[in-house]
Amino acid sequence: FGYGSDVTCSFPISGIFSLHQTPIYSGVLKAQIAVYNKMKPGVSWIDCHKTAELELLKALTEIGLVQPDGDGITDKKSLHE
Repeated sequence: FGYGSDVTCSFPISGIFSLHQTPIYSGVLKAQIAVYNKMKPGVSWIDCHKTAELELLKALTEIGLVQPDGDGITDKKSLHE
């Protein structure tokens, strides 16, 4: 029902990430690592998804693709609360 991706399968055709590609790749990698660190028995898929969402939002905000709305959304534990 969803699309799963693996950042380790992503690489630039030139062999070197551009200045625009690097922060996107890094943000996805941070999200992936955060989910790996969260995964353990008893942790729901939803909680892992929220963790990835939060990391991706932080990365997109840092590079200016998402503008903070003043609610501190990237500081929340859950984007769905």
